[in-house]
Amino acid sequence: MADAKQKIEAWRTFYNQVRPHSALEWSTPSDYARKHAVSRRKQKPLEPDFSKSGWT
Repeated sequence: MADAKQKIEAWRTFYNQVRPHSALEWSTPSDYARKHAVSRRKQKPLEPDFSKSGWT
């Protein structure tokens, strides 16, 4: 049972983190996240600016 758990976990890690995904433009999840983290930092924040609305 321990051997099966180790092999399943290795497959799950590969499937979810290492292999390229077509839904991610054929990038690995880590490459895709890294690429989009940079573009998210360049965007304006999504939080509303209440400083001009009279809310404190």
